[in-house]
Amino acid sequence: MKISNLVPKQEYIFQYLVDATIRIGDPYAEKTSDPFNDQEIIDQNRYPGLKPYPSGKTEFQATYLQTSQDPYPWKNLSYEKPQPEELVVYELLVRDFDEKKNLQCCNRSPGLPQRIGD
Repeated sequence: MKISNLVPKQEYIFQYLVDATIRIGDPYAEKTSDPFNDQEIIDQNRYPGLKPYPSGKTEFQATYLQTSQDPYPWKNLSYEKPQPEELVVYELLVRDFDEKKNLQCCNRSPGLPQRIGD
């Protein structure tokens, strides 16, 4: 698939249309647009600059696409990645974990890594 005329660094919200009936975001996307939670996040200014969900144009979660992203400026260039079989990975959906629904509250939660790992 080729998409033309995208503005570099601008975010676009999109979905795939599967079998002409199923709308789905990209499961590998770094950022989602959520019809159930985004407006609250915008109203509380928890993510400045978050684009509103495209209500009336689609349903269900969508995902973002952004071209010409700046590469992440790694500070520790001597870090050696562990082997995948040595990793223990946890995913935390902040909005479901903390009533204030922000990452700062999770970072200040004493013993969080230990509680999650139990």
